[in-house]
Amino acid sequence: TNYEIGSKGDLIQMIEKEMRILEMITKQPVHVVSFHRPLREYFNETISNSFISAYDKQFFSDFKYVSDSRRNWKDDPYEAVANGYRHIQCLTHAFWYDEREMTAHDKIVLFKTKCADKTKEALYQNITDLDELIK
Repeated sequence: TNYEIGSKGDLIQMIEKEMRILEMITKQPVHVVSFHRPLREYFNETISNSFISAYDKQFFSDFKYVSDSRRNWKDDPYEAVANGYRHIQCLTHAFWYDEREMTAHDKIVLFKTKCADKTKEALYQNITDLDELIK
């Protein structure tokens, strides 16, 4: 979900809202959250005492952080294990992975095509005589 965040209080409120939604769906308590591309000011900081953020200070000062951003590992997770790091936070982006191997370029093209197809389908399902309107 994408929210307009004007303050730290807004951020906490929206995170807690999303936590409640997830708890309602899963019928399980949620205590830990991670969000995509947080503002730098929220790295290495405890955002709230009501939940644990994957970007809290403890996870960046006491843990080795590895990520596959843009399908490129900044640090090799296997090396992190081999080098004896006691704690590792490993972030993967499921978007890049599929049942078959493909390049980042091909994945983006496939994603764009699927989005265009779904949008076209939704338009045809919801707008009578669409072809007449888009001539």
